[in-house]
Amino acid sequence: MEGEHYYRYKELSKYISTQDRVLDIACGTGYGPNKLATYTSGEVTGGDISAEAVELCNKTWKKENLQFRVLDGTKLDFPDGYFNKVVSFETIEHTTSYMAMLKEFNRVLHTDGTAIISTPNFLINSPGDLLKTLTTPRSLYMMSLMTYFQKYLQR
Repeated sequence: MEGEHYYRYKELSKYISTQDRVLDIACGTGYGPNKLATYTSGEVTGGDISAEAVELCNKTWKKENLQFRVLDGTKLDFPDGYFNKVVSFETIEHTTSYMAMLKEFNRVLHTDGTAIISTPNFLINSPGDLLKTLTTPRSLYMMSLMTYFQKYLQR
């Protein structure tokens, strides 16, 4: 998993502009936002619902354009259109409120902004939901994701 995580954030360098304001929601240990803060001089916010995770992030990662905050992805306290990019890796499958989360991502994105989201493709990763665990209440499939993205992330 560490390799996938590293690769995802490395790939993001192609999509982050030097002045982009970026939100990385469900940032966990803070590796991702810290990496993103090297791609842009714009503000990078790492958010996680866990106060403990955010506290660790604030102790571990220090950059002038980087901040960590306790955030609920379904109720973001930013103005409409605030971010150029919203990043959320391996998050939406862990909540039953994923539609509210997608709506919030859309709301806080600038009109020409981009949401960059990943989630396991259970048709490939877990045929028949064999690997589904209690931490992933939803199995998300490509066609259902495309429907949700078209509905909630329209620009």
